[in-house]
Amino acid sequence: MFPRKLRRDVEIDVHSVSLIVISPIRRRRKQLKYVFLSAALVCAILLGGYAQVTVGAVNGAQAFLYLLRDGKVDDAYRSTASAFRTQNSPDAFAQFTRKFPFSSFEGARWTEKRIASLSPMRVTLAGTLTFAGAALPSSFMLVSQSGSWRVAKALVNVAPKPVGNVLRPALPEEKAILSLVRGTMATFGRALSSGNYAELHTSFAEGWKDQISEDELADAFSSLAGQGGLDLAALATATPSFTPTPVIDDQNLLVVQGSYGKVSPLRFDIRYAYQEKRDQWKLAGLYMRLDASGR
Repeated sequence: MFPRKLRRDVEIDVHSVSLIVISPIRRRRKQLKYVFLSAALVCAILLGGYAQVTVGAVNGAQAFLYLLRDGKVDDAYRSTASAFRTQNSPDAFAQFTRKFPFSSFEGARWTEKRIASLSPMRVTLAGTLTFAGAALPSSFMLVSQSGSWRVAKALVNVAPKPVGNVLRPALPEEKAILSLVRGTMATFGRALSSGNYAELHTSFAEGWKDQISEDELADAFSSLAGQGGLDLAALATATPSFTPTPVIDDQNLLVVQGSYGKVSPLRFDIRYAYQEKRDQWKLAGLYMRLDASGR
C-alpha cells in the first residue's frame, strides 16, 4: 500500500506506522492521517540524509578539481582514495592531468548524483566540467574515507571544443539518431564481450581519440564487463526511451540520453555525445550505467 523505495537509493520502512491502520472503523480516518504524516516525516528525514551525503561528495570533487586548477597536482593525487593511488602511479596521474586544461577550470555542473553503495559509502557524479571556452562531459566516483570524500575514479569523456561563431548543426531526424545509437551500442557490445576496444576507439571524433586510449577505455568500463543477464546484442537492435529529448547543446554536440528499461532485471542507462564533421556524426562522449534496482 505504501511505497517501499524513495528514488533508487533510499529505502523507507513503513512497518512501524502500518500497524496504525489495523484499528476500529470509527478511528480509521484519524489514524490514516497520522500514517501519512508519519510517512511524510520519514521521507523528509531520508531526503535530508541523501542530500547531505551527495553534497559532501560534490564538495570533495570540487576540492579535487580546484587543486588541479591551482597546479597542485601532487596535493590532488594525495587527496584521492587509497584504491585510486594503488591503481594509478603519480606519473600516470600527472600524465592524465596534462591531457586537459585544468588550469582554466571554471566549475562543474552535476546532472546526476547517485549513492552507489552504503558500505563503503560511495557516490557517483555525472555531468559537465566547464573550462574557458569548452565543456567536457565527465563522471566521477567518490568514496568516504578517513573522514573525507575522496576521488576513487575520474573520467573526462571528451576533448575540449572551442566556442566560436561556428554554424550550428541541424538536429538529425529521429530515425538517424536511432541509427547512431544502435550503431554505438553494437560497437560497444563487441568491445565489451571481446575486450578489444580498437573498433570503438576508431568511432570517436578526432579530438577525443587523442585524449583517451583503448586501455583507458577498457579500464573505464571494466565494471560492466562480465555482467550476467545483460544481452548487448539484443540492445543493439532495440529502441531506447530517449529522456530528455535529444538536443544540440551549446558546444554544437548532439547529446542523446535514455534507457532500455528493465533488462534481466537491470536497467541500462546511456548518455552519448556526437560531433558533426563533414556531414558525419562521430562519437564524442560516452557514459553507460547499470541500475541494479531496475527502477
